[in-house]
Amino acid sequence: NNGIAQTKSPQSGMAISLSIVEDGLVLNDVAPASVNAKAMRDFNKRFTGKQANWTNTGDVFQAKFSDETIRTVVGYGKQGRWLYTIKHYSEKEMPRDIRHMVKSEYYDYKIDLIDEVHIPQSKKEVYLIHIHNEENEHKILRYSEEGIEIVKTYIDNQNS
Repeated sequence: NNGIAQTKSPQSGMAISLSIVEDGLVLNDVAPASVNAKAMRDFNKRFTGKQANWTNTGDVFQAKFSDETIRTVVGYGKQGRWLYTIKHYSEKEMPRDIRHMVKSEYYDYKIDLIDEVHIPQSKKEVYLIHIHNEENEHKILRYSEEGIEIVKTYIDNQNS
């Protein structure tokens, strides 16, 4: 029950491969990176004092690091241009106004995970919110300026 999405960054024209899985948004990466200097400078400016593990997918450099409750993945193009930042966290770290909107519309659901996505093409972040109910029905919601929409629905039969 995995969804895979590819999008092209308008600035670089390269494909960014993302998988929506039950436990979050995954960036499809592989090899350790020899990091582009421009990407490293930008990362250090955005995330002062953070130590990251870097990987290189061929088209994208990725920096990954975690705080106590938030996992962060930052993507850069071959030339070091920032492509995206994705933060993964729980309901506790979720913005209160968004949590209120989700809970008021999906009151029988528990919030499992939030993927907060930042891209250069948009000044506002987009949230992918993973929820489930007592019947093991899972939904992945997309919250943006336009409101809330369902991206994916599936039943988890493993916990039945």
